[in-house]
Amino acid sequence: LCPIMWLGSPKDMKWVAVISVGTVLSVSVLTWTSLLTAEPIVSPHIPGPSWEAFCIAYGILAFQFDIHPVILTVQVDMAEKKKLGHAILGAFSVTGSLFLVTCLIAFFRFGDSVRYNLLQGLPPSRALLADELLVTVQICLSMVVSGTALFQDVEHKLGVPKEFTWKRCVVRSSLVLLAVLLGETVPRFDLVMGLIGGALTGPLMFILPPLFYARLRAMQPQPVMVAVGGTTFRGLRSNLVTILDIHTTVDGFEDLRSQALSADNYGTFVNTNKASPHHRDEIFDSPRAHLLQNASYFREQ
Repeated sequence: LCPIMWLGSPKDMKWVAVISVGTVLSVSVLTWTSLLTAEPIVSPHIPGPSWEAFCIAYGILAFQFDIHPVILTVQVDMAEKKKLGHAILGAFSVTGSLFLVTCLIAFFRFGDSVRYNLLQGLPPSRALLADELLVTVQICLSMVVSGTALFQDVEHKLGVPKEFTWKRCVVRSSLVLLAVLLGETVPRFDLVMGLIGGALTGPLMFILPPLFYARLRAMQPQPVMVAVGGTTFRGLRSNLVTILDIHTTVDGFEDLRSQALSADNYGTFVNTNKASPHHRDEIFDSPRAHLLQNASYFREQ
């Protein structure tokens, strides 16, 4: 694992991603072949739905969509970052289709006699042996991509340069060794994985991201209602200077700002010129302090 773990960011792992995709497709085909060539149960028992089966399946399936540690790291290296949603949707569609075909074959041929790990319940064959070897390769390749975000975060805190150095090799090799020791020390690591998948992956994937998104949207400038005479315009607070400049002939922003600050009720000239101030139409009725609060937006414009 260590040599390929020393690669930098996802942009340096294109060939790893290509091999990983090919491995996944090959594993799916070999798994289907092993399931179809194995001797089926004459009358497989088709169990009904139960809460126990639902909970077990949720813990397993939640891991299939566990991409939140990697998604931002991948987006940074994307050439067209706005197409990240299309990439995620396409990936989920392909992997979901592979899962569905595998589940249907196992369900209708073996019923409830299948194990959580399908490969452990199949009879030995060359296809099964090749399948298990490719699964091992796929796990190694997926660890390279999924561990990139963790590696980069640890390296950033330790001050490791972004360029390839011996420090990167030491840090990442140590983390891999720690992961191996942890996996070998825990007797039933599959139970730990199921617990993490059921307890943490759900909130991290389906609950917290929408909450964070809503919070970020709330932090953005919100639309405000601006009245001009008897008409109401909807605009963004950060674009107030654009509204102030509508149908005005005041030359220069500084001139407009100085006149607005000196007025009892600040406003602008609408459909008139600078020489006839007594025809001005006031478009704001808020106190002058409100304009001062928006001074930063005026300066940006």
